[in-house]
Amino acid sequence: MQQQRGAARLLSRLAGAPRGAFQVPRSSASGLSVLSFAEKERTESPLWLRGGCAGARGVRTPRAAGCARAAAAAFRRFSSESGPISPPAASLSLNSDYSSAESSKKPAEWGRTGAAAAGAGAAAAAAAAAGKQDLVRTSRVFKKRLPPNFVSETFIPHLEDQIVHMAPSFSVVQLGEVGAAYGRLPPALREKEVERELLKHLRLNLRSVHTPEEVLAAASLMELFFAGDAAAAADAQQQQQQQQQRRGWLPALRRRSSGVEPDLFLLLQQQLQQQKGLLLRLSVLNLFSLIRCYSKALAAPAAFSLQQQQQLQQFLQTLRQRADLLLHCHHPHELVAIVASIATYGAAALPQQQQQQQQPQQQQQQQQQQQQGGSSSMAALVSRNPHMAVLPLVLQQVDIHLKLNNFSFFQIFQLLHLLQKCSIKHELLLQECICFLRSGSYSPKQQQQQQQLRRHLQQQQQLLQQQQQQLLQQQHGHERAQQQQQEQHHQLQQDEQQQDHQQQQQQQQQQQQQQQQQQQQQEDSLKVDTAKLAQMSPAEVSEFFKALGQRIRSKGLLQQQPQQQQQQQQQPQQQQQQQQQQQQQQRSVAEGLPPSLLVKIAWCLNQLGEFERVEHILEKPILRAAAKFGAVDFARLVQTLPPGAPVLDLICSRLAATIPQMRLFDFLFFVVGAAKLGCLYTPELRKTAAAAAAAAAATAGNALLLRPAAAAAAAAAADTRTLVENYFLEKKEEITLSQVGHLEKVFKQIAPSQQHAQDLLLLLPPDLLQQLQQQQQQHQRHRRHRQQQQTDTPAAPPGEAA
Repeated sequence: MQQQRGAARLLSRLAGAPRGAFQVPRSSASGLSVLSFAEKERTESPLWLRGGCAGARGVRTPRAAGCARAAAAAFRRFSSESGPISPPAASLSLNSDYSSAESSKKPAEWGRTGAAAAGAGAAAAAAAAAGKQDLVRTSRVFKKRLPPNFVSETFIPHLEDQIVHMAPSFSVVQLGEVGAAYGRLPPALREKEVERELLKHLRLNLRSVHTPEEVLAAASLMELFFAGDAAAAADAQQQQQQQQQRRGWLPALRRRSSGVEPDLFLLLQQQLQQQKGLLLRLSVLNLFSLIRCYSKALAAPAAFSLQQQQQLQQFLQTLRQRADLLLHCHHPHELVAIVASIATYGAAALPQQQQQQQQPQQQQQQQQQQQQGGSSSMAALVSRNPHMAVLPLVLQQVDIHLKLNNFSFFQIFQLLHLLQKCSIKHELLLQECICFLRSGSYSPKQQQQQQQLRRHLQQQQQLLQQQQQQLLQQQHGHERAQQQQQEQHHQLQQDEQQQDHQQQQQQQQQQQQQQQQQQQQQEDSLKVDTAKLAQMSPAEVSEFFKALGQRIRSKGLLQQQPQQQQQQQQQPQQQQQQQQQQQQQQRSVAEGLPPSLLVKIAWCLNQLGEFERVEHILEKPILRAAAKFGAVDFARLVQTLPPGAPVLDLICSRLAATIPQMRLFDFLFFVVGAAKLGCLYTPELRKTAAAAAAAAAATAGNALLLRPAAAAAAAAAADTRTLVENYFLEKKEEITLSQVGHLEKVFKQIAPSQQHAQDLLLLLPPDLLQQLQQQQQQHQRHRRHRQQQQTDTPAAPPGEAA
């Protein structure tokens, strides 16, 4: 009985049901206590269990019936495995009669000894320990999978209830973040009530928008829930309206709402125009997100009145002019930041299928713009993905700053690497990067072209300043009315302040006169004869010298000579520094770069297909920095450099000596790199692998780094194989099956034949390989079983499928 009651409490807590539903009743009288406890649990349980208040507000509540059924099934299984089941409810009356008859015998049994009571206590403790062991044995009952509808019927409704409950305490930025996360769910799992609650609190807090982050959060929330849905479903709504007009008797009364709330867009426009300096602080990407939001709202049919449409279109035109001027007036570091945000977030705005479809279209648009000399219309910039639409105009400004030599080497390579992420190959950036790696300076350019470009930038900056002045004048016009009201109040205060100021001036004049008198007394006291100095006491002499030092410092008598000496000493030092800088610029930039940056440069140029142009330059710096490479850099370098390069053998032999001290993370990278290099094969198979790598490198044309390897390389490879085997045996308990499976896939991809792959698999622990094979076999069985179930299930009728 105690075991069953403990299990019932535990299962009821896990299932989220009242404890009274699974508790075993002791007697007929205890049934009332069970019902009262269940009623208390029902009234005091949280909202997502009760479903009363949440349902009244229109938010879905999870279904507790499924949890109760699962808990009841688990309880039946537990009771069948742990021991005998309690008697049914029908025999409880007989048990109560039997207990009343036995109660008369208890006074006769009270005379038992203490030893019998101690034995009963020990038996109870043993029964409790046995119950705990049974719970441990039957722990597999609680490892069942979640039901397939757990997310849609339990988890998401609970989150919706929490969002509605906590929405009044959210700020504008938090409302945008929560709305963006909730908007990623498919429309079938979203509730309009939650969206309305978020927009309701956004409307209340829209007057307190003062920063660009808050503006962006408000615009994204408005676009996500209403403007975006309305713009995407505009065609579907028109078709539905046409069908209703054909069928309905009164088509004029059957008008549907557009889904756009115009007051939010108008409030945000007023806040941007009236708030001082808010529109000037918005970046280019922020402006384009606003343009996208308002353009989608205006595209919805019957969303605004004619007057409101004209007002919003004028506002859109000002935003577009502002964005166009900002694109022509950015500094180099700002352009790098814009390209970094586009490379990081622009590609993530669309799914992979849409990205693959839009890549050829974007390349064609870029080629057309380059042929036309960079002329592009602002209408093309308004799209579902504004980040990639801004990129062509940003690249035009990058070209201008490249021709003016305004980028440093690190900024040039950063732009080249970021554009490579966007699958864009920029020729001017590539040429400047290679020129820097060779000579350490910019490529030669025409001076006349540079002067024209500088004039163009100056003109654009002047236009931007004029626009900023116009915006400021408009804002000042709104503020003048407020200032006139405040001036009258300030005049009264100024009269009072003038009187106070006059009194303060009189006090300051008196203080100045007193200070002048004190200074004269101090100067007179300094004019002392030698006879008087001889008569002074030591304390008076010390005070005299202190006053003399203060006078010398105040007049600056001793500061002129040290300054002249410092200037004379600094002139030759500056000349030496200039000479050293000129000598360093003539050298290659790659000689002073760290190993991680060298690897990144080689990898980026290899991805762009231009590694052959830099292969001569990067050879010496990589050889010098061979002692500084780590395991991760070594694995990346093996992918970029051609096979057979002596640098890779040097780095591999150096890292092999540090295998016992490596972390498991670094060791796995080293194993992958050494396997690709061919240093982990047996001596017989190593020769065939080296011949295949040499043939592949010869066909690729990478003959620069292919040099005859020394005889010590073979001995070092043999040592690395033994060290790798020993490390795998030592760290066998820390290695996971997923890591072993990844190594198995890599070995099969790298090996030129099955024999080489089996040779590499011998390095792994045999126990882990067996476990991995068993796991793979289980997965295959599950897949076959699922496929059989799918084929065995009969097809649904056409009416039910529809």
